[in-house]
Amino acid sequence: MAEKKFKGIGGWLILITLMFIFSAIANTYLLIQKIILLFNNPSLGIYISAILSGIYCVLIWLSIIFIFMKKKIAVKLFIYAIVAGTIFIFWYFLISQLIYSSLNFMEILQNNIIIILFNLIINILVVIYLLKSKRVKNTLIK
Repeated sequence: MAEKKFKGIGGWLILITLMFIFSAIANTYLLIQKIILLFNNPSLGIYISAILSGIYCVLIWLSIIFIFMKKKIAVKLFIYAIVAGTIFIFWYFLISQLIYSSLNFMEILQNNIIIILFNLIINILVVIYLLKSKRVKNTLIK
């Protein structure tokens, strides 16, 4: 009886899935912007951003598809997407700004530390949930 309560896409799993859907849409839009920029102003930084964003988008969309198909692989794909997304966040908000911006490190850090830390905290919490949740284990069974 208790296992039935934790079966299906619901609870925190639906919130995480919705968060991933929103992220997938937003990052697909960002990827399209980067691809357009490549045609107008090709640079190594834009190539790196487009590649990292593309990897993240593929992984996130696959994760969403597999979670609705209730496949176990969705958890691994979610985690790979989170890792790719974290790498992209560090590249986009820190490393690329250090390379291409006229701001110094402290200014860049002051401008972006909240975004970076917020993403890191959310990503860590999502990974813990995905690995420990009864709902995830009982839902993603195929």
